[in-house]
This record gives sequence, C-alpha cells and structure tokens, in this order.
Amino acid sequence: MVASAEVVTQSGAFSQPLDSIPNPAEDTIYFTATGEQGQGVFRVPASGGAAEEIATGAPFIAPRGIAIGSDGKLLYVADPQAGGAGGKQGLIYVLPAAGDTPTPLRGTQGTSPRGMDVVSEGGVDVVYFTGNDPGDGQPAVLKIPAAGGDAPVVIAKGVPLTSPDGVVVSKAKVVYVSDQSAAGGNLGSVLKVEGGVVSKIADGLRLGEPGGVALTPDDAVLLVSSIDRDKGTDQVLLIHLSSLQTGLVTKVVGQNRAAGGVHRAPNKSLFSWADSSAGANGRGQVYAIRLH
Repeated sequence: MVASAEVVTQSGAFSQPLDSIPNPAEDTIYFTATGEQGQGVFRVPASGGAAEEIATGAPFIAPRGIAIGSDGKLLYVADPQAGGAGGKQGLIYVLPAAGDTPTPLRGTQGTSPRGMDVVSEGGVDVVYFTGNDPGDGQPAVLKIPAAGGDAPVVIAKGVPLTSPDGVVVSKAKVVYVSDQSAAGGNLGSVLKVEGGVVSKIADGLRLGEPGGVALTPDDAVLLVSSIDRDKGTDQVLLIHLSSLQTGLVTKVVGQNRAAGGVHRAPNKSLFSWADSSAGANGRGQVYAIRLH
C-alpha cells in the first residue's frame, strides 16, 4: 500500500515534531514542534528541504494536534495546556498558514483539545476534535464551526472514551477516534462513532504520541499511528473497515521509536507523519507518505 515514505525535514532549527498535515496543494507540510523561541508551528516543502517556523512561543503553551482548512489558508492548532475558562485548560488556536499571530477559536476554551480534523459540511468548514466536554469535564468528541461558536457540539462523551486523541471523519460522517487508554493497562483502542453510538474496532494497542488516525481517499482503510508492543518500534496499523481485518506498515518508519500524528491532505492522497525522536541527532523528523 505504501509506495514511499521520505524524510522532508532535511534541516531547520526544530525538535520533537508531534503532529503534521499536508496542505491541499500538496506542496507544503505543516507541523507542531519545538523551536528556539519555544513550542509552535513550522512548515517544510513536501518535496523536502529546510523547515522554518511560522509561529512559536506565546501564546502557545504546548501545541499538539494540527489541522488545516479546506482551502489551505488557515491552520488549527490544539493546545491542551493553554489558558482556558473557569480554571479549565486548553483551547484551539487559529493561525494563517502564511504566518501571523495565533488567535483563539471562540467556543473551544476549557476543552483540553488534542486531535482534530476539519471537514466541510454544507460548504462550511467544521472542526471535529477530541478533548473534554467543557460542561462536565468528561472525555469527549466534539465539533464546532471553523469560524467559532458559543460552545462545541458534543458528538460522544464518557465511557468507552477515556483519553481520546486522534480523530478523522469519513465522507459519510462516521467518526474514527484513537484512545490512548480505552483498553486498560496502558493500552489503547480505536473507536468508531456512528449515529451517536460508540464501538471499538481495534483494541489492546500501543498508540503513537499523538495517536494519529487518517483515512485513505476512498475511506476504505484507516491508518493508525502505533508502536509494536514487543519491539517498541514504530508501525502504521491498517484497518480495512469493511472487514476489520488488519495489516501493518513498517517500511522506513519501523526504524523509529516515537510515532506521532498522521494526517492526509484535504481531498488528496498525500499523507504526512511525524516521529519526535527520529534521525541521527534524535531531534525528530517529519515524513511525506505516498500510497500506491
């Protein structure tokens, strides 16, 4: 399935990349990482080259998940430790892809957001994200207009959700979520949310950090960033959604040990993936992944 997985961050003053996403033009990959001025957002050519920072340091505290609008002009950055409301932490920042000051996405304060996916609904971008219901603090999957709102809509919350992380939405609006601890014993699960019902489709996994999930363009296969439980090395779990049969991809990524987020460019076939400690100097790398 994987035709190639190539390092794109060939140079640049960054370390510990966590999550990444290609833009719709498939010529740039954006990622969260740490720079000389603190944590923030970087970009690198999808063909490979020098990574450069877009925005680092304040107001970011610990930016984690990243997503991009359908037109490629705006980035959405989940910061679960940013100052929230009423003592509750976390919010989503909006950042122009060309670079500028990040601004809070109205209605996401206090949600402790982690993973995100931006989808178009009725011609309007909507941000699906994992975090906590700001009303009662329960782990949840939520959504909010990309332009902001008074409060997010709760898609699902509570058990079996315990520590939801990566999220991706199919064209039929089925939501797939990685959960870092839903299997118990420090092991995670992959969950499906459909019609308000949450069910497990894979269990007992050691997920990446973040535990990224992405769909193939035909929505037939779910890619899950994970780690081999015995070897401790990176792998991409493939879940064939029609049968729930699974497969593994270890090509190139299997030499690493700190798997991070994986995303696909909006309506395209290019994926990107991050590892926070890959490379000879252990600073981490971002990869472009192309399928057959």
